Amino acid sequence: MKEQTYIIGRDPSCDIVLSDDSVSRQHAELMVNEKGIFLLIDQHSTNGCFIHSKGAWESISQEIVNTKDLVRFGDLEISVEDLIASVPNPPPSQSPPTPSTPSINISPPPSQYSQPKKPWLKGDRLVRCQCGAIKRPNEPCLECGL
Repeated sequence: MKEQTYIIGRDPSCDIVLSDDSVSRQHAELMVNEKGIFLLIDQHSTNGCFIHSKGAWESISQEIVNTKDLVRFGDLEISVEDLIASVPNPPPSQSPPTPSTPSINISPPPSQYSQPKKPWLKGDRLVRCQCGAIKRPNEPCLECGL
C-alpha cells in the first residue's frame, strides 16, 4: 500500500464531506502511510482540529491518530474509525466492517427534509448508522430512516 491522503471538509469535492458551517471548506487532511499509520493535519481551518485525549479536548495542528481516537472538526465530533470507513477506498489494514461510501453528507437535500434544520450545537457528536451514513445519536438516519 502506498501513502494516501484524504481531504476532510465542507466542500463537496472533499473525500470526506462534513456539511456544517463550523467545518472549513478544506478543514483537514488524513494521511495514511504505507505502514497504516494515520496522520491528521489541520489545514489552517477557522475553527480548528481537536483530539480527545486524557479526558479533555486538545487542539492539534498535526497528530498521529488511531482508529479508536475521537476527533473534532469545528463543533463536530467523530471517531477516526468512522472517518476511515467513509473514504472511497479505505486502507486494507484498517478497513472497518461497515460499508464505505464516497463521502459523508450530513445535510439532506431540502426536498427530503420537512422541518427546518436544527442548528448544530457545540460539541455535537456524530455516529455511523448501520447503512454507513453519518448521523446524530438518537435521531433517525437521513439516508435509511433507522
